[in-house]
Amino acid sequence: MKDALLKELKGSDGKEKRTFKDFDSFIDYYITLCRERVILNPKGRILVAGTIRNYQSTKSVLKKYSANRHVKLRFESITTDFYNDFIKYLNEATHARGKYKPNVIGKFIKNIKVFMRYAYENDFTFNDDFKKREFKVFKENVRTIYLTLDELEALYKLDLSDKPSTNQR
Repeated sequence: MKDALLKELKGSDGKEKRTFKDFDSFIDYYITLCRERVILNPKGRILVAGTIRNYQSTKSVLKKYSANRHVKLRFESITTDFYNDFIKYLNEATHARGKYKPNVIGKFIKNIKVFMRYAYENDFTFNDDFKKREFKVFKENVRTIYLTLDELEALYKLDLSDKPSTNQR
């Protein structure tokens, strides 16, 4: 019994398991591992700065959620109830550019799932609610509008001075 308890507390390698006081401190740890190139992308390459910024923005919005809801998030808190309340919070909240769009909300959920998957696979938690079908990532198809090369060239040649030249098309 003692050996099983020590194995649980220290892990299979005999080293003491790392513990986290809350989900926020785990995210800090995860981001540090990303910066130190311990965590790589699925193709085995280092994570780009934009990905790490996305992780930090997820951490930031989780802090705002925690403050608004007066809760301290822990691994055990990341449940489908949390998911539903977090989505509700994001749909009600605003940021510098207005309301949160579905793809931004989806990005936050995706990142939470990334954090939880890493924690679960590395035995920091046994909570696997993030795997449930209800814990889904939102994605909205967007129509990207762009200018053609001819339109860009016309803009480049556009004379915006006080006296337009007569050479314009």
